[in-house]
Amino acid sequence: MAKSEFISPFRPYFLEAASYVLSGKIGGGKVPQERIRVISQGESVNPGGSVLYWMHMNRRWSWNFAIDRLLEWRAQGLQNVIVLETLPFHQVLTDRHAAFVMQGMQEFEGLAECGPFIYRAQSRKCGQVIVKYVQDLAKTVDVLIVDDHPDRDYRHFLDDLPNHTSARIEAIDSCGLIPFRSASRFFPTARGFRRLVRSHLAESLFALPDPRSLIERFDSPQRPNKPLWIGWLKDHEAIMAPQQAVRELPIDHSAAVVSTPGGPSAARKRWREFRETSLEHYPERRNHPDENGVSGMAPYLHFGFISPYEMVVDLLKRAVEMRWSCEQSPEDARPEIWWNLPPCVAEFLDQLVVWRELGLNLCLHCDNYDHFESLPEWARRTLAKHAFDPRPVTYTLEQLEFAQTHDRVWNAAQNELREEGRLHNYLRMLWGKKIVEWTRDPQTALEWMIFLNNKYGLDGSDPNSYTGITWILGRYDRAWGPERPIFGLVRYMSTDNARRKLRLKKYLERYAPEIKESQS
Repeated sequence: MAKSEFISPFRPYFLEAASYVLSGKIGGGKVPQERIRVISQGESVNPGGSVLYWMHMNRRWSWNFAIDRLLEWRAQGLQNVIVLETLPFHQVLTDRHAAFVMQGMQEFEGLAECGPFIYRAQSRKCGQVIVKYVQDLAKTVDVLIVDDHPDRDYRHFLDDLPNHTSARIEAIDSCGLIPFRSASRFFPTARGFRRLVRSHLAESLFALPDPRSLIERFDSPQRPNKPLWIGWLKDHEAIMAPQQAVRELPIDHSAAVVSTPGGPSAARKRWREFRETSLEHYPERRNHPDENGVSGMAPYLHFGFISPYEMVVDLLKRAVEMRWSCEQSPEDARPEIWWNLPPCVAEFLDQLVVWRELGLNLCLHCDNYDHFESLPEWARRTLAKHAFDPRPVTYTLEQLEFAQTHDRVWNAAQNELREEGRLHNYLRMLWGKKIVEWTRDPQTALEWMIFLNNKYGLDGSDPNSYTGITWILGRYDRAWGPERPIFGLVRYMSTDNARRKLRLKKYLERYAPEIKESQS
């Protein structure tokens, strides 16, 4: 059904879009042009040739515009359909990251056993070996589809890819609700970006990717039979035993595999549990570590195991269960109050769509997003003014890494990060502020925060990680008075205040039981 059939002059556009989505009329259309970036036109495409999708950033077979585009090319006559998945080459890769990705590969390989296309999980290559592997493979196909993404190193790789193949190359954006390239400038505040998101959200809901799996959408029982692909035998050993396989990779083995499982099924299980048990209390519990009120979805979003499109649709369905209705007057359903959605849904939607996609905007428009020089001018100036202020105490990177400080709350947060691969959302801010206070200068603090986050966090190296870390140094924030030592006008946070505001008893007993109470 066309979206014009839903549009009424009497209700806000978002309510029309929500009604459209809730009716189940999702997918089935062409991939929106603003989601397709042609990197190279390539030579003429051979009828009956090959189309390869390198599934690197969005590791899922449904709710993925790249999968939709793959099938569009198949409908145009390309018969050999291949999906390639590799370990990430563009980010910090440790045992925990590699195993998390391999668990997803294991799931895909099982699904593809009887599929009418080839799925190849390359789990024994990493780093620049992957780069050369993909460059060589691109020479053997007619059309290469890649995920579009604003990560700096990944973007530079895509820009260079046409130098290694004559294939047509298309980068498909399935990162967020809003096409990340549709924002033509950098947004220095969440408030400004929020207005952009709200103005584009309805249009995006009318053009969602297909929720069906690639397996369901293939109508041919035949496998591709081009000789090149017959020689591709799947490597089961590493994928079926990821905890053992990662030890053989030339990567950092000091961040051990964690208990959080990877893959789309694990992502959906965690998302379902959160919606059913915690979403309703999200606003009042999310900041309290003892309440376990956060979603835990960041690692799954980072590796693309779950789509933000699917999550937004689920949020709208949950809102209806909470008696929210699309049948509202324009006065009640204003964008500035998230169209009167239930508070828990509105607050989570703000985190998912505004703050998460603000990271995409940062990485696209600010090429040095992980450098001190990228911070707002006022923040750089005030931090530089106080760079040589005496510190109450200083720690080495190794002391911080292994939570050897006098501050029990900080130690608990770092232990959670090192042992579990996650850092509680609220405590992440305090964690960073203390690193600023305990290091010799703000440049070192930024460098060490990024190192610890990217090495140990399952969602490390994510654009959203860089927004969170640089927020600690003033990005997306404002100047706060009075001016303080070390921080200047950058917002200050204290452990004592956190203890008063947050419920922490069980959290501290779990992650820092051996540290005696001390003032900080």
